[in-house]
Amino acid sequence: MTRRGDSFTAWVAARRDPLLRSTYLLTGDLGRAEDLLQEALVKVLLGAGAS
Repeated sequence: MTRRGDSFTAWVAARRDPLLRSTYLLTGDLGRAEDLLQEALVKVLLGAGAS
């Protein structure tokens, strides 16, 4: 993994619970919240590498 990927992984690990709470509030379902969070984080990571 790249340095950027390592730092992103650390950032996500440190903020996972608040991010998951936010997506749960949006969806009202834990499974859908986890899916939404994963999709959003993939988009962020791919977008961050585009610059």
